[in-house]
Amino acid sequence: MTAVALREPGGGGGVLVDAFDERALAIAAMAASPNTRRAYATAYRAFAGFLRARYGEASRDTVTIASVAAWRDELAAQGLAASSITQRVSAVRRLAATLGADPLVGQVRCTHVQRDAPRALSDVELDRLLRQPDRRTVIGVRDRAILELLARAGLRRAELARLTVADIQERGRQPDARRRSAIAPARAEQTRLEVVVRASKRGRTRTVPLHAEAHDALRRWYASRPSSASDALFVSLRQRRSAQPEAISASAVGDVVVKHAAGAGVREDHRSAHALRHTFCTMLAERDVALEVIRELAGHVDVRTTQIYVDVSDQRKNDAIAALELAPHPLTAATSIGSDL
Repeated sequence: MTAVALREPGGGGGVLVDAFDERALAIAAMAASPNTRRAYATAYRAFAGFLRARYGEASRDTVTIASVAAWRDELAAQGLAASSITQRVSAVRRLAATLGADPLVGQVRCTHVQRDAPRALSDVELDRLLRQPDRRTVIGVRDRAILELLARAGLRRAELARLTVADIQERGRQPDARRRSAIAPARAEQTRLEVVVRASKRGRTRTVPLHAEAHDALRRWYASRPSSASDALFVSLRQRRSAQPEAISASAVGDVVVKHAAGAGVREDHRSAHALRHTFCTMLAERDVALEVIRELAGHVDVRTTQIYVDVSDQRKNDAIAALELAPHPLTAATSIGSDL
């Protein structure tokens, strides 16, 4: 096939690819999320390399149910995590469908991946974490607002980093009151503001009502936010004095969580931005919020992801009930009234 120069999705220098690679990378570039574009490009390059090594060429004709299944098995033999294999095979199924290749490729499945239980912070941990930033400082005010949005609106760290000032807006009449009460059960905790989350999974946009605590934290940050040419809601505060504040990065958002979670004594395996998203979803499930409302607020593509939180919440409730049933009745305590006299 003819080799052409192509700049891959996500930047980088030009590389020599043939017509199949060019088409595959163009398909990857169609994905809405930058992370998805990179993941698809990585999967397509690896799959094309496998096709050439096994079948002598990478083309629409060699993208078959047999070749995809063989690649899946080779990835497993290499020791790749089951979740990674599932992600890559899913990407190739999309590639096959877009190319008009063997329709049976859509039947290739991977071993079921057992998802880990969500790592939700306890109420005590969350309270300590939110109190950790020093709000006498600008950085502390910003960090508190970041933590509030992650924990009370369930944003992913990349979604938070992409927020602009205009994405915090006053909502109109809320057609579904369940969304507002899901975020803030008490009317005193409800506000007329919402955060607009753009370019989420599969390019979707969703809105999440703001809890009063999150609103207060954002109001304080907006008043303290340094002037910047960027319209990003959250900006970096560590730069040369001569430099303009720039939009905060997703990795910096993660660093904010790790830093304050460590200071608050949060369990080590719960010190991440995603643990706060888990906490958000778990809290909603424990309030018996409807499954479809949790899915909408969290922006889950697959309702089975949402179901995990409901199942975990039910298990936690059952464990609490069991603990109460096992606890001795106060009247059976060893200490008698007379012993205190």
